[in-house]
Amino acid sequence: MKKIAVFSGWGYPADFYNFLKEYFDEIEIINIYSNVAKVKADVILAWSMGTLNLFLNSEKIESDKIILIAPTFNFMSSAHPSYIKAMLRKIKTNKKELLTDFYKINFYYEKKLFEFLEKYLESGLKQSEMELESGLKFLMNTVIEKEILFKGKTVVISGENDNVIPNKI
Repeated sequence: MKKIAVFSGWGYPADFYNFLKEYFDEIEIINIYSNVAKVKADVILAWSMGTLNLFLNSEKIESDKIILIAPTFNFMSSAHPSYIKAMLRKIKTNKKELLTDFYKINFYYEKKLFEFLEKYLESGLKQSEMELESGLKFLMNTVIEKEILFKGKTVVISGENDNVIPNKI
């Protein structure tokens, strides 16, 4: 039985990761609210905000394979505080526009964006205001200042023109 543990990125609903069911028998979604006691999986995937969460819990991780997508040690080194504060305000006033705008900057191809919005926007909107707000505050206030060492193979995927997390760690 193959298991993947996913440290999820901000704003993405849990069902977004369902495509992994084609490759794994078990999927464990770990968000910033998860009480991470120990994570043991064949593969660990951490994406954006999830990489910060993974780094904070690195001593509790047991896996032979780790995939980091758009990792960051300090999100605010590339994000302007006023932009995040505007996002925090928009959570309460227009969550749909906020998530749509955020998803837009995550897609290079417009066709893929529209496919994603059609499939996942409604479940994205089901995320609570508190969950979205807590995630942004987590991103604003979390800085990893220690060296992180993983046992096993680690792959880092970072986009050269990433609009959210630039291609630097």
